[in-house]
Amino acid sequence: MGESERYATESTRSYLYADANGRNEHLAEIHAIAEKVGRPVSEVTECYEETYGHMRATAAVTNFLVVLASKKVREHYRILTR
Repeated sequence: MGESERYATESTRSYLYADANGRNEHLAEIHAIAEKVGRPVSEVTECYEETYGHMRATAAVTNFLVVLASKKVREHYRILTR
């Protein structure tokens, strides 16, 4: 199974994402965060999607939400590991 297929088949809150390509972009970022912080993908997915959902609900511009949500989630895990 290719990488994009693997991301597309994983459980996510699909309603958060515009389409499968958008979801795959987010899932790639979730996997990168999970690998970097040494946490399970399912845990990081839950944290990321909660963060992203809150940010998306109040954002006037959504172009950079992947970057902003990723940064916030990475900071969350940095604080936990101190």
